[in-house]
Amino acid sequence: MPRLLDALARIREVRPDVRAVVVAVDDDAQRHVEHLLSFRSPLPVEIGRETRGVLRDADVALVASGTAVLEAALVQTPAVALYVLSEAQMKLARRIYKRPYITLPNLVLDEPVVPELVQEAATPAALAAAALALLDELAAQRDGYQRLRAALGPPDALQRNADWVLRTVAESRPVAAVQPAAG
Repeated sequence: MPRLLDALARIREVRPDVRAVVVAVDDDAQRHVEHLLSFRSPLPVEIGRETRGVLRDADVALVASGTAVLEAALVQTPAVALYVLSEAQMKLARRIYKRPYITLPNLVLDEPVVPELVQEAATPAALAAAALALLDELAAQRDGYQRLRAALGPPDALQRNADWVLRTVAESRPVAAVQPAAG
């Protein structure tokens, strides 16, 4: 959160009229955000509770969550993804994970549609620069989002998959299998 707030301050140097909304999914998260904001000099930030609505209303989003990046893409909100882990987690992740992308849109398309700022690259200056670049050039990322939507299937694909799962579960009958003990 501190690096996001520092990025916001940098963005407001260029675009002083920017309105910022931080999503807090529950009361505990809201109290935490309010606590962090209390350490800042006046930096007007609103707190929203519904991720999809906040993303839908945003001109650009700085997103620190995996599925929220996909959500931003699906509602056509330009986004920058940031991933910051503890040093121990990052060492382990770098040893295990060898893919070139982290965000779901980039993984699905196998191209960098959403800028990814990872660990030490996720500086306030870099976050602000990436967000400002998106505000200046919205079309390129939105074109990528259209390709993502096509790659994920028709608009009702998720509902059709959910319906199939529910039908399959409803049609299945419980089966008990007993295997004799080896011996």
